[in-house]
Amino acid sequence: MKLANLKVIIIEDDYLFSTSIENWLKDEVKSVKSFNKAEDGIDPITEEQPDIIFLDNLLPGLKGREVLELYKVCSPESTIIIMSSIYSVDEIAKSIQNKADFLVDKNELSKEKLFQIIQISIKEKGQQGGLWNSISAFTTRLLSNSNKQIAIVEDDEIFATRLEKIIKGASPTHDIRYFTDVTDFYSYCEHANPNVIFLDYNFPDANGMDVLLFIRNVLPKSKVVIISSQEKPDIALKLVETGILSYIVKDENWTANLDNILQELDLKQ
Repeated sequence: MKLANLKVIIIEDDYLFSTSIENWLKDEVKSVKSFNKAEDGIDPITEEQPDIIFLDNLLPGLKGREVLELYKVCSPESTIIIMSSIYSVDEIAKSIQNKADFLVDKNELSKEKLFQIIQISIKEKGQQGGLWNSISAFTTRLLSNSNKQIAIVEDDEIFATRLEKIIKGASPTHDIRYFTDVTDFYSYCEHANPNVIFLDYNFPDANGMDVLLFIRNVLPKSKVVIISSQEKPDIALKLVETGILSYIVKDENWTANLDNILQELDLKQ
């Protein structure tokens, strides 16, 4: 797929911002169309089957993340990029869980960054493991119901034990190890290749980004789920960009969100 052949649809109610993206793209891609409501984009997306959809999260009427799954049904091969100038960690987590391919901070979006994202889309489209395999694994699934190796990296031993119990309850056949010390986890990775890693962010001697970068370097095929109470959206966005399957906020809904992810990963019996 060449840049000149791309079809792009923008769903954005900020006219000036939408126009900026259009102006950046209009001389480079095959077609670019804009709509200011999520509802207005449903029929064009179904008909056009665009390669990329830029979708604002805060729209009048339906919100961006509320139509993510519908857009995926209308155009399964489209890359959907959620855009927002205001993110909460909860919004980021829910956008990922609703199958966003990528998240962008509108305050940091430039023409250069826009085309970097598009080039990644072109490069990765059609490759095994999903469109965003080099950046994220939001939509990839494990391929079988066979026993899985699962690692939990969590310094709160009570929470780690509870998480282990829930996963074990979903399927007792998986090999589950939990580590309250990052150094012990690094040693484990010298001789193991876990399918899924549940990773906290805050540790006494490291942070989740350090551990995630280690995982990406040593275990590039492992699926990573962040499960954390850290409250800084900029950190959550950086974790997303580095490549994670999903993000669970440690709140009153975390067990329900975990259950959905276990289902997605085929970790349940």
